[in-house]
Amino acid sequence: MQVNSLFLLSSDKTLPFTSSHRRNMAFFNILCIVLLSFAGVSRAHQSINNSESRLMSHILKGYNPELRPVKNSSTPVNVKIGLMVKQIISVDFSHQILTLHVWIRMFWKDEFITWKPEDYDGLDSITVDSKNLWVPDIALYNSASTKPGQINFEMLYRIIVGHTGDVKWSSPAIISSECKINVKHFPFDEQQCLLEFGSWVFHGGKLDVFLHLQHVDKESYSENEEWLFYDSKAERRVTKYNCCPEPYPTVVFTVMLKRRAMYYMLNLIIPCGLITIVSLFSFILPPNSGERVSLVITILLALSVYMMIVTESMPHSAVTPLASKFFLFVMVQQGLSLVATCFIIRFHNNDTPLPKWFDVLVNKWMARLLWMYEEKKSISEPEKDDLFIQRSVFVNKGSICDDDNGFQLKQGINKPKEKSDNKENLQTDNGKLKQNFDKLFGEVKVLSDKIRKMSAKEKLQNDWMFATTVLDRFFLSALIISICIAFLSIFLAVPESAILK
Repeated sequence: MQVNSLFLLSSDKTLPFTSSHRRNMAFFNILCIVLLSFAGVSRAHQSINNSESRLMSHILKGYNPELRPVKNSSTPVNVKIGLMVKQIISVDFSHQILTLHVWIRMFWKDEFITWKPEDYDGLDSITVDSKNLWVPDIALYNSASTKPGQINFEMLYRIIVGHTGDVKWSSPAIISSECKINVKHFPFDEQQCLLEFGSWVFHGGKLDVFLHLQHVDKESYSENEEWLFYDSKAERRVTKYNCCPEPYPTVVFTVMLKRRAMYYMLNLIIPCGLITIVSLFSFILPPNSGERVSLVITILLALSVYMMIVTESMPHSAVTPLASKFFLFVMVQQGLSLVATCFIIRFHNNDTPLPKWFDVLVNKWMARLLWMYEEKKSISEPEKDDLFIQRSVFVNKGSICDDDNGFQLKQGINKPKEKSDNKENLQTDNGKLKQNFDKLFGEVKVLSDKIRKMSAKEKLQNDWMFATTVLDRFFLSALIISICIAFLSIFLAVPESAILK
């Protein structure tokens, strides 16, 4: 009535008073509507709070969280377990441990909790502290954590309870499980890690477990830089132990991983291959170069370091990884190259006669095999214009003779006959000349023998040098072939499903 009277007053003919009154009335009406709305919301909120409070009291009244939530004690509690992998934290190769960030979901029915939603303002679900309700003692059987194997030690999150007694509990957790590592194809390996969940105390007659999904949920999965989570599977198992006659059911989730091998390709395989290719230059350098042995030893040490890096990251296993086989094969190659280099350097400066078998094997057969026999033939041809051997003048005794007309020189020393009236002077001069030629003959013979020995020694050295050249080319070819075999063997052994990126 008061509001109507105010509206009647606003219809007065006095215009200035009417406009001001209308504005005041409009503001007053809006204020009343807002106040009434807040009052309604407050009453509704209070009603809801009262409903939740009454429902919580109804649920917890006389409830014992130590008892299984079944009215018939012979009936098992059926628990459905689901797993969602959020992130792969690490795969510890040396200790064979997989660490995951997961969301664990469990569903079961609590027969002691039921209500009618209409009795509680339509509430069909409510959240309850996990400490106030019975929860299954689900454990990770193959846990590798230092904490207890049960995952419910982190049940700090509230449980959602439906009006029909359906209970849903979901919680994040970081779990570590044993994972049998297969290092056969490292670094192109695939791993399958098992996560086995089940009740730690109750057997299958008291608590039975089932799968919520037939696979691992990857809806919110964050990709890992080293591992690709490419597939998963889930199954239910029932196991009987020697200690207990009752069956113990479990659910097993299999996480299938593939390694992204590009990191190891760029940091291990390719550098090792380049180092091995550099070792080829040890057979290209001259044998008298002192850097040949140093080069091979340096390469051998570098490969040893790479071998140690691979070994430290691998678990102690009877299976030899593919990368270790590759490094071991290459190290054996370099060790044999070092031995071959030492023998080649030793042979290069040798001046003893070649063994017959060695000369035939290396300078004949190997040279022909490596298309080097013609080169050997051209080196071994004797010089036909040797001054002292082929065209020298050998002075023999009796090179000076006399006849009726006087004396003359033989074997290339020709002088006209000279007649002397004095026979004694002729004999004296002839004797002196003969002595001089005997002395000259001795000196030429000594020089000729020395040159002949030097020529023979040089020929032996040339034969050894040619043999070392043949061996250099032979070992170079053998090393190239063995390197190709090593690379082909490692890449042909890589699984087709490996990820090279």
